[in-house]
Amino acid sequence: MLDHNIPRQVSSFLGGLEVVTARSQRWDALRNGDLIKVAELAGFDVMLTADHGILYQRDKATRMLSLVVVSTNDRPLLMSHGEAIRAALCRAQPGSFEAVFLGAGRGVRKQ
Repeated sequence: MLDHNIPRQVSSFLGGLEVVTARSQRWDALRNGDLIKVAELAGFDVMLTADHGILYQRDKATRMLSLVVVSTNDRPLLMSHGEAIRAALCRAQPGSFEAVFLGAGRGVRKQ
């Protein structure tokens, strides 16, 4: 699932993955913890977001939704690092968190 802060065009480089946006689910008014809860209840496995504060809104012990957090929501930068983002989404395990840093300080951090 793409959080509402990720441009929907990003789904174009996620071929092979089923991509749904928070906006298409009419969840774009939900924030952090509430969004995680409804996404999990709806059966989503992983959420791509640029919201760095979302990590603090989830209960790591009970959550199954994986989070991939990118360092920016700049569409050209996201599109130029599509492979790294797609790889992070494919590596996601239930309840995992992975930060993908794009640009000059690019790298990956897993938790």
